[in-house]
Amino acid sequence: MFSYQGRIEWGTRVLGVYFDGPMSRFVSPMDRWLPKLVLLLGILVSLLVFAVLCSMRRYRLSLEHAVAERTRRLAEINRALTLEAEERRRLEREVFRVSEQERKRVAQTLHDGVGQRLAALGFMVESLLKDLSGQFPEASRKASLIGKRLGESAAQVRQLAKGYFLEEANAADLSAALSRLARDMRRSFGIRCELRDASAAPERDPVIIWNLCRVTQEAVLNAVKHGKATSVTISLAEENGKPWMSIADNGVGMAPPAPQAETGIGLLIMRHRCNILGLGISFADRTGGGVEVLIAAASGREIAAVQRSPAMRRIARGMPPRKASRS
Repeated sequence: MFSYQGRIEWGTRVLGVYFDGPMSRFVSPMDRWLPKLVLLLGILVSLLVFAVLCSMRRYRLSLEHAVAERTRRLAEINRALTLEAEERRRLEREVFRVSEQERKRVAQTLHDGVGQRLAALGFMVESLLKDLSGQFPEASRKASLIGKRLGESAAQVRQLAKGYFLEEANAADLSAALSRLARDMRRSFGIRCELRDASAAPERDPVIIWNLCRVTQEAVLNAVKHGKATSVTISLAEENGKPWMSIADNGVGMAPPAPQAETGIGLLIMRHRCNILGLGISFADRTGGGVEVLIAAASGREIAAVQRSPAMRRIARGMPPRKASRS
């Protein structure tokens, strides 16, 4: 039931108003059901939002689980690849050690075996020449030619033995080996080749010495042959406790690569040797002319840090790097 009592004033008149009857006569059905519909709609929206949040949470948890599983698998693959790379490097280093031993054996065989026999034959030919001298001029001439050919063969064998038995490989450390290499480069090409050693600790690993000497030799040959360099500087130094090495020349610099040109076999071998040692190698033109070969840690960021180091700036100005303190 709904009742209302009041009055209405109209000028000087006052009217009394009284309503009494069921509510349905004064409130429409829509007004009665609208609050209930709004409440029901709010409940439904809340349930829908709750269901969406639960679904999103389940999806996030499943995604996090998938990412964690993927990360775990990638970590396992990375560890496996790292172990494989380390094992490959270890095997390659062992191959170099074995090849070095075999090279020394071949050099010794050539020097003590074939070389000695050729030398003995040379003495025998000289003795024969003395016996034939004045009596058989034609035979003496032929014997002299044989002796000359034997001497040339003996010289070739000695040179071959020297190539197999490299003097740098038996040096006490890397600095001594590079010093000998610089001396040989000066004698062979008549250029100015010097070593500036500012490293804190000498490197005595024969595999490292052998490979870095070969990389340095190839760099110097490229500087002389392609860069027309007359001066080469080999530098050893350290940056943040990590050793690095550079070979800088005063040549014409690096020629721009031709379209679809293949990398030279010498550069590929240099990169391969550094990769065996776990090192990185970079080639760049110098500001004042020439090329600089930098050998350092395998990380490109670390190589860039070395290129910006004070020691490299001193080398660029033609000054030797400061000697590192030996602990």
